[in-house]
Amino acid sequence: LGVAVPNFWFAMILVLVFAINLRWFGAGGFAGWDDGLGTALHSLTLPAIALALPQAAILARVMRSALLDILGEDFMRTARARGLTRRQALWRHGLRNAMIPVLTI
Repeated sequence: LGVAVPNFWFAMILVLVFAINLRWFGAGGFAGWDDGLGTALHSLTLPAIALALPQAAILARVMRSALLDILGEDFMRTARARGLTRRQALWRHGLRNAMIPVLTI
């Protein structure tokens, strides 16, 4: 959903669902900092989600690819042979090494 749908279309869907149907947010406009920090941040929530979700989808794809590459490495097999469960080896050794490509982006 994040990569396949353009930002403006996803933003319109967010406004339709959360502003018009559920009435949780305003349909448009910035409340301004004079109305208070909470009100200003509340009015920035939908635009922030609309801009961040496609980038999060790209980062998730990069993370998945890096993690699949890391799972076949020798140090992961060694960690499993030392008695770590698959989850422990993944959290202690796999994610740390898989984060390198994500952080370079």
